[in-house]
Amino acid sequence: MKKGQHSKKRDVIFVVALVTLIAGGLWLFGEKHHSDNLYGWNRKLPVAASSDINRQLVKKFEFALNEFLQDIRRRMGEYKRQRALLDDLVKPRNLSDAPAIKGNYELSRTLIPQLRADINGLMQAFETQEREVQALSSGQPSSIRGRVEETWARMKEKHLRTYVAYFTLEDEILSAHEDLLTLYYRKTNSLRFDPQTNQILFNDPADKQKEQTLRHKIGALLKEQAETLK
Repeated sequence: MKKGQHSKKRDVIFVVALVTLIAGGLWLFGEKHHSDNLYGWNRKLPVAASSDINRQLVKKFEFALNEFLQDIRRRMGEYKRQRALLDDLVKPRNLSDAPAIKGNYELSRTLIPQLRADINGLMQAFETQEREVQALSSGQPSSIRGRVEETWARMKEKHLRTYVAYFTLEDEILSAHEDLLTLYYRKTNSLRFDPQTNQILFNDPADKQKEQTLRHKIGALLKEQAETLK
């Protein structure tokens, strides 16, 4: 398949993922906001309003959220470990010769699509949780159902913009890694690793400029991405 077709396919997948985010809501990275997400909604309600909520429903709701956050933390931990592997693939010392360059490039061809699939899976988990919240509240008095759905909506509103921004940047970071490893692979016979400077040296200065541009882009995106979580 041509490169343009890959790009269009990837863009379509990512747009679908963002739609899923909006539909299902994002209040990801539970460790950072765990206490706020899991129990804060009940503490912030007026005492009178909180007492109106059926105790059994509250227990089910909290249990569901706790299970959900634990699963998200586990999956995010695995994602970060896989993501760290991609960072290792572009380190100059790991591109010291032709076999290493080829091996890293071929591994990235499997790893990057898997990372994107993992992101989509995390997004879809929020859509599933949305349905579970609705199932828990269905059949309850309108006042109780309204309170639960309002709480869920407030959580989505609070975190949605932040994590849409995070994953939009993540997709750009993955693409930049992909472009960088493709550059090394295509220029294998016209570059070499310099152990003294820990840099990749190209025969063509234009190729070096491309490499520097991509590395600068990755660094800038990572910095911007970190800011979205503050």
